[in-house]
Amino acid sequence: MQLHATFLSIQAADTYGGASFLRLELESLLGEIAAFRSDLDSALPATAISAIDTFVESVRPLLADHSGSTDSRQQRVWSVAVRTVAFQARLSYLLSDVQQDLRLRSEQAFAHLQRAIVADPSTSAAWGAAFREGETKLERLGAAHLLLHGVWGFKVATAGEQTDLVFPEQPFPRQDADRASIGLVLTEWKRATLRSAAAGSFERGRAQAQLYARGGLAGIELRAYRYVVVVSEDRIEVPQDVVTDGVTYRNISIAIRPGEPSDDAPRRARSSRRRHRTSAA
Repeated sequence: MQLHATFLSIQAADTYGGASFLRLELESLLGEIAAFRSDLDSALPATAISAIDTFVESVRPLLADHSGSTDSRQQRVWSVAVRTVAFQARLSYLLSDVQQDLRLRSEQAFAHLQRAIVADPSTSAAWGAAFREGETKLERLGAAHLLLHGVWGFKVATAGEQTDLVFPEQPFPRQDADRASIGLVLTEWKRATLRSAAAGSFERGRAQAQLYARGGLAGIELRAYRYVVVVSEDRIEVPQDVVTDGVTYRNISIAIRPGEPSDDAPRRARSSRRRHRTSAA
């Protein structure tokens, strides 16, 4: 408002073309904002994208309009400048939203886990043992890793209620989660013993995550993203994320022996040799 009042208090003629210069600067800034939105479309939160689109659509016609008197053209430029300042404050707030921070921390945690398995023999051994033991062990180990990044992972029970991954038999530790993390993230951990079973594992994980219709922990949980994590021995093909009712179900693959032959590799090799012999015959 102070900036607006300052502009309106100017009565002298624009002798040195300040308004024209400001118009060119604002047009250039508008192009950079549009490029920023396009380049980071998949990473920006929906609220930030909406704010950018609304701002661009509101100021573009004002900058494109060169009609009217000198005073009216100056007023339009000043109006765009004032809106730009307000937009900057709003976008800064949206990009610092805890939801975005929680999502980025979750993505970082999964990337860190895969690299730790490759780089650290002890981590690789622990996850190999958990893989052989079953999904419950994978869930617990995964939850412990997420907490290193300030993320408290939870899953859903058959009734759609939140359940702690490490201590599922106890009431959900809401106070502990508040004190020990920046927020909660719904995760479904599945094990794929064969590469051919990976797609089904992702589907089962998403179906389970969808039971959580609405969050009882909405104040501190990641609301727009849920993670379906499939642990396998070798790298697997990861299907595209699924968006349902405004919630993105992110598919994450964790390989405990990336680059090594999986258990179904010998079977595929034998099948290939049989097909080759049949063709030759």
